Order: sequence, then C-alpha cells, then structure tokens
Amino acid sequence: SAKIVNTNCVAYFGRYDQYKNPLFLLKLGRNIKFIGTTKGCSHPVQIPVEMDLGFRPVHEAVLESDIFVFPAIGDNLPLAPIELMSYGKVIIAFDSGGFPEIIQDGINGFLIKPFDVKAAKKIIEDVNSNQKLKNKISNNAIARSKDFSIE
Repeated sequence: SAKIVNTNCVAYFGRYDQYKNPLFLLKLGRNIKFIGTTKGCSHPVQIPVEMDLGFRPVHEAVLESDIFVFPAIGDNLPLAPIELMSYGKVIIAFDSGGFPEIIQDGINGFLIKPFDVKAAKKIIEDVNSNQKLKNKISNNAIARSKDFSIE
C-alpha cells in the first residue's frame, strides 16, 4: 500500500554520477532533499548540507517525500524508480533512457523533456495541490511496479 507522507518536498534518490544529473533538482526550489543510495558515495559540493540526508535504504528514503525526481540523461533500466513506485511514490523522470519503458506519462508517473525545469515545477505543484491526482498516480505506480521483479 502507498506510504503517503505529504511533506511537499521533492527528493533525489540515487548515486551522484554525472550522468544521473542530481544537481538538476537545485533548480526546482528550496524544499529539496538528496538521498544517496550507496554508503560513502561522494556528494557534489554544490549540494547544501541542509538538503543532504546522506545514505538511506529505500524503506527509509520513502518516508522523506512523496515525489522523487530522476533527471538521469541515460539510464537503461533504472531500479530506484521501480523500487519507489512499489511504495506508491510519484516519479518525475527525464523522457530518456529506460524511463519511458517504466513510466506512462500522467498515468503512473511523469516524463518531462530533459532539463525542462518549468515542466517539473508544474507537475510538482499539480501533485502537491491535488490529492486525487496524487492518489491516482500512486496507486498506478504500485500496480506498474509489480510488472518488474526486483532481484
């Protein structure tokens, strides 16, 4: 079942490789959290200390936000979004790499053109102000995540 936390913040959950492009989130406002998926991964110096939650396993990361943004420029089969979808999280991802194979835009998550800050901000605003939309995406995300077995 969905773990809705209603924090109104947006989170990044992943490694800090350049192609994962985590710094894109700094353009989305101040209510941002960065969560590392591996222990001791080095964090870009540009990330303000107060936004950096360090390493968290997925079952803890899901308690920090309902919306997770994946701005990777090319990720063939990204596992983190699938894991988060299994908890009913709303995913916003770049329309590139393997994301379009996982996410149906507006149905079980959202796809945006790479680097489209305006589109990301609008989706965040829409989801945070519309509980019905959030619930729909959340429930569909859970259903979609079941199509993938995570081993």
